[in-house]
Amino acid sequence: MKNRPILISIIAITQAVIASVFILYNQFVWTFHLTAFLMNISLLTLILLASFGLWKAKQWGWWLTNIYYIQVLFNTVISTINYLYIVPRQFEGIEVDISNMLSPVMILTIIIGLFIPFYLFRKTTLHYFNINNDKTKLILITIIAFIWSFSTSFLLFN
Repeated sequence: MKNRPILISIIAITQAVIASVFILYNQFVWTFHLTAFLMNISLLTLILLASFGLWKAKQWGWWLTNIYYIQVLFNTVISTINYLYIVPRQFEGIEVDISNMLSPVMILTIIIGLFIPFYLFRKTTLHYFNINNDKTKLILITIIAFIWSFSTSFLLFN
């Protein structure tokens, strides 16, 4: 049995705890649209599966985690661009406070969205998951995450 890298343990546990808390929270909050509720529950379930896959050193857990964090990175950038450039144009003449868009949370989200996939593509991490070091995987993951981000952003902002 291979020794699990400590950072894989931290990522898996953190993902699972955060997803579980949000799932429990969403069970009691029905203030938003049913479609948004179902999207949130689906996404959080996917995160729980990714956490389990990371914990058990499954390749599919590696894939799900990469796709999720690159998607988070794209969504954060798309949301920031939307609020900085599109929202003010829609409300011309009305003062719109966009100062919170570049908050420490947004910056931290971008850093995490860059760091975790970078870490998961390290040779030692790839070896732990029995994955060949192939750049086409990064390209494929990036394309999937970008399409996912674009489609969810389109749903949320239109």
